[in-house]
Amino acid sequence: MSRPLLSVGKGRTSTVRILPGAVRISTCRLVELGFEADAVVSVSAEPASLTFALCENGVERYRELVRLARRNKTQLIQVRRIRKWLSMEITGALVNRAGFKQGEALSISVSHGLIQLQRSMS
Repeated sequence: MSRPLLSVGKGRTSTVRILPGAVRISTCRLVELGFEADAVVSVSAEPASLTFALCENGVERYRELVRLARRNKTQLIQVRRIRKWLSMEITGALVNRAGFKQGEALSISVSHGLIQLQRSMS
């Protein structure tokens, strides 16, 4: 049985954590999804959903990415390396728009360059 690429929870071993006003994804396995250290990621929010999409050729096209992010009401973040882990964190208006609450059950969809978090319908 293989380990999932991402898991949701409150503990230190969780790779997706819902914090007060923030969502953090931290794992060494982000590389398997195409997310490298210093990569630029576009984050969009809908009610009950957050989508993290890898922006290709981030540094050369940064001005264009900022213009596109403003037009589409998305936020740009950067993948950071913290010791052996890669980490992405989103805070503020997009987390509020998604409406995630600490301790809430989420479902995760992943593919190369894309992570989608959705509130589980239970």
